[in-house]
Amino acid sequence: MDVKGRVVLVFCKKLTTNHQISYNSGRCVSSFGGIEKMSYKCVICGKGSSSGNTVSHSNKASKRLFRPNLQSLNIILDGQKTREYVCTSCIKSNKVRKAI
Repeated sequence: MDVKGRVVLVFCKKLTTNHQISYNSGRCVSSFGGIEKMSYKCVICGKGSSSGNTVSHSNKASKRLFRPNLQSLNIILDGQKTREYVCTSCIKSNKVRKAI
């Protein structure tokens, strides 16, 4: 569904299937055959994956992803208790209010 509640279908060339994308409280959630998959990002600061190179001993570069250290926590977000992914730097700096 888009922002107005309509369903948006996206065609994925790699998997040659249609995937449904919905917007859940401002965050994009894509559905792959009934499995909802969130993007790999911190809910608080928005830190996500960045790309770079792995350089071997022969100095050959191959692509890789640098992924943030995300932890699944029960937090209070917009006054409600939810389980979200939060990076460890936000946990250490007390930017998150943990739910008990």
